Amino acid sequence: FVGQMQYYVNSSGKWIHNGSSQEERDAATLEIAQDIAEIVNSEPEAKTDLDRVGYAAFIIYTLFRYSFVENYSMSNPYYNTAYGVFIGRSASCAGTADAMCLVANCLGYDCIHVNKNQYTHQWCELYMDGRRGYADAMIGMAGYGSHPY
Repeated sequence: FVGQMQYYVNSSGKWIHNGSSQEERDAATLEIAQDIAEIVNSEPEAKTDLDRVGYAAFIIYTLFRYSFVENYSMSNPYYNTAYGVFIGRSASCAGTADAMCLVANCLGYDCIHVNKNQYTHQWCELYMDGRRGYADAMIGMAGYGSHPY
């Protein structure tokens, strides 16, 4: 990130303006989600759907916990969006679930954001390897069956 969050550098080294309009923010967020999907798709050890989704959840978790997000919030701007996780530097489980669903969509999975807009823990449900499962980027994991929460 450079210049008061005006620009970021994507995985290919391209400078991207994060924008002030919703359309610009959405485009910048989608580009990061696509970059994450590209990383997942290039991982030779990610052979099953569960491997791929779990790896994506771990990448988002790592971004959330160790790289870009300065604080957990349920009130800062964009806290409940993928933009908050990837660019806005403030997020909650709502934001990580939104980010996870966006990356899952980029990987070709249909995803449901569980408990969206509710004051409770949020994650994603999707089908992997023909089985119903979950992905939770707040804790960096995915699994078959019901979420353990």
